[in-house]
Amino acid sequence: MSDGEIPVVVPPGELHDDSLPAFALVVDPLVEGAKGPGLIVDLSGLKFMSSTGLGYLVKIGMSLDREQRRLALACGSRRVTKLIKVTGLGSLLPHFGTLEDARHFVAGGATATS
Repeated sequence: MSDGEIPVVVPPGELHDDSLPAFALVVDPLVEGAKGPGLIVDLSGLKFMSSTGLGYLVKIGMSLDREQRRLALACGSRRVTKLIKVTGLGSLLPHFGTLEDARHFVAGGATATS
């Protein structure tokens, strides 16, 4: 799943201990040793995210940041957006209302919304 040169991944409806391994099998190769400006995670279908799921997003955000690449979350529900704000992870997990805005950010433009 890619959006031009920027990969777009879509987690399952729930991101938790049971679903995370399958999601990581898709995402890890896009983060570790990959080229390109970064990665977009489309959260439009996400209904639940556990602390494990959130921790995994933080991990990939930190990995990309170390390589001067960008992670952007897109289309998250109000609940997911609130979770990111409450935990203070907005700078590490920048989130956008649309895939287009996320794409622009990862490509090197715009700053994250809060």
